[in-house]
Amino acid sequence: MKKKKGFPTIKTEAEFREKFLQYQKSDFFETKIYYETFYRDITKARSLTINEFHLDGVTYDDLSFTSITFNKCHFTSTNMSRWTFLACDFIACSFEECELVSTQFLDCDFIDSSFFPSALSSVDFIDSRIKNLKFSDCGELYNLTFENDSFYNLEFNNCELRYSKFERFIQSKDTSLIFNFSHLNNCIFSAADLSFSRFHDCEFEHNSFLNSKFKADIFSGSTRAIEDAYCSIDLQSIALSENQPADVLKSIFGIHSTDIKQYTSDMTTPINYHKVFISYSFKDKVFAKRLNEALRLKGVSTFLWENDAPGGKRLKTIMSENIQEYDKLLFIASENSIKSPACQFELTEARDKQNKLWKTIYFPIHIDDFLFKVKKDDVRPREKQDEFWANIEELREINSTDFSAFAKDDFDKNEFEKSIHKLVIDLKKT
Repeated sequence: MKKKKGFPTIKTEAEFREKFLQYQKSDFFETKIYYETFYRDITKARSLTINEFHLDGVTYDDLSFTSITFNKCHFTSTNMSRWTFLACDFIACSFEECELVSTQFLDCDFIDSSFFPSALSSVDFIDSRIKNLKFSDCGELYNLTFENDSFYNLEFNNCELRYSKFERFIQSKDTSLIFNFSHLNNCIFSAADLSFSRFHDCEFEHNSFLNSKFKADIFSGSTRAIEDAYCSIDLQSIALSENQPADVLKSIFGIHSTDIKQYTSDMTTPINYHKVFISYSFKDKVFAKRLNEALRLKGVSTFLWENDAPGGKRLKTIMSENIQEYDKLLFIASENSIKSPACQFELTEARDKQNKLWKTIYFPIHIDDFLFKVKKDDVRPREKQDEFWANIEELREINSTDFSAFAKDDFDKNEFEKSIHKLVIDLKKT
């Protein structure tokens, strides 16, 4: 993509260094005062926007960017070695004939952006949210990692991917991971829901599908393993996925038995979990989404308002119907949720269900200690005090798991995984 008229262009390392040092030294710029390419909006809490600029032919190593929005920016023939982007947004950006080596995108958003034809080596997209990101004609994509990402149309067209990992992500009908006319060599798909993914006219060499789920039509066109370099698939993936056509089993996995799913059914133990309605305050939505993704990756069916609430219905109707449908109400207890009338409505609905079924529906976890220190006189509004207090007392009767350490941005991921594992065990149906 060529530079558009009016875009400021940086073409030398010295000029880029000068502009970057201006950015580093600036604490608070006056609202939207330009330094040619960089400006800071004081209303965005130290968040810098780099708006409509063109970086052309620059080679620079070891740069770090934090909390920056790159809006309609174009990187051309730029060498990005050991660059780190933390909590950055890329909106309508393009990377043309760029080389990225040991680059990290951590907790970044990519919206309507593209790489073409660029070379990426040892590049990580970790905890990133992707909406319409395309890689086109990229002949060298080596050792890429997409981990725990939200994919809303991540697409590879005519690309060569080697030793890359796609792991711990989930898909719905609105998401897709698409590979067209691409070559995949020693790539790994692990703990991935590939239900809405597609591989069309692709060539495979020794790829692995581990604990992953996909449908019967995931492979189309002439997609096949070349030179008997068959892909591997584990028993859990076979158990989770739909039956594959005979030609797919043979040409991609080297499996000659069409009864493979039936044959292996006795080798795997199906695990059934309680379906959970997640009740939370929108003020705690970052943690709620983190929890929801972790549970779904473990095979737990969940209802999360932001993802699953249908349009065209009254809010209380949606709450009530789904609380009746789901087995447990997983309540994220916090000062925000305890004080939320919507959350209290959900608790009341679940408590009524408990009383009718004589079953425990409440399943609390807490991210602060407000549940245990709140007093009845603190509950508002007064006209709802008795009802809300009954909900709180009922919650206190059930052992609540402490997740407070994981409601922060810098939580320990290993410890979080351990807590999720324990939570999932508690959600098993007996």
